[in-house]
Amino acid sequence: MRALLALLAGGLCACAGGGHGDVLIAGPSKALTRLAVAGVSGPGALGGEGAARALAAALNESRFDAVAAADADSVVSSAELGLSGASPGTLAELRRATGAEAVVFATVAPDGASLELAVLETRNGDVLRRVRVRSRGERFASAREAAVAGAAALAPLAKGKRGKASAPELDELPPP
Repeated sequence: MRALLALLAGGLCACAGGGHGDVLIAGPSKALTRLAVAGVSGPGALGGEGAARALAAALNESRFDAVAAADADSVVSSAELGLSGASPGTLAELRRATGAEAVVFATVAPDGASLELAVLETRNGDVLRRVRVRSRGERFASAREAAVAGAAALAPLAKGKRGKASAPELDELPPP
């Protein structure tokens, strides 16, 4: 049964987002509603504020209430929003400005073939999920394509907005 759930969960990542997802870290189970997208680093149009807004929009279309941190009323600079600069003070300010329960950091590989997402809880900085999504083709054609694949990979963290059935919690499955 668990093997079937793992197969289904992998299929959900692959089918819904147009890419194949690998969960690298699955922290404690936590259903989330509000996310802030700190930024997307990557080559050309696959990175930057436009890509962060595309990811926030894709998350909003799935099961989350998401906002790009660059659009929030905050004193946190974009330089402080990197994964390595996610200090408790920065996370607290982001939580205050956006109401986010967690913050998403995204990085597109230099060749554009994969997207890595890290989700940190804004209260204590715990890593809730780290996932890598690979493009179905040679590379992601646009920031929107990468964003949709990323949103599908984060769907198991959602509380189930708009009555959609929640995907199985991958962190409750034993490692392969």
